[in-house]
Amino acid sequence: MMKQQGTLLAVTMAIALILIGCTSKPQVLTQNFVTDITNDGSKRFELSLELSKQKPAKNEGENGKSVKRGPGKGRSSGAAMGNDRQTESLAELLEERLQLVMAETGFCEQGYMVFERNLSREFLSVRGECNEGVES
Repeated sequence: MMKQQGTLLAVTMAIALILIGCTSKPQVLTQNFVTDITNDGSKRFELSLELSKQKPAKNEGENGKSVKRGPGKGRSSGAAMGNDRQTESLAELLEERLQLVMAETGFCEQGYMVFERNLSREFLSVRGECNEGVES
């Protein structure tokens, strides 16, 4: 009975570690926050994050492109779901960092609009403009 409980505990721990490894967010190596106040008083910003290199997914090559595996049955949509989860995780990381920077700097006191988001395996960026402008 004790041996079965020990085995069950070991299997449960292994599964938990695998799941944590699959869902963890990449490490941010560098973060850069650049602001610009234009002549008309608009307040613009860009936040960029350089991420630690991650291993490509099973269905991707070194350059992030899909790799054809040869003859046989096609892949199920599970591979695409993995990429969707990764993209979602990167988008969440970028949004969390942007909210943190805005809270720390107070740059956009009344919120902001996002013009552009770029998400890749090793680099994330977001550009936008504050809802409020600079008063003359």
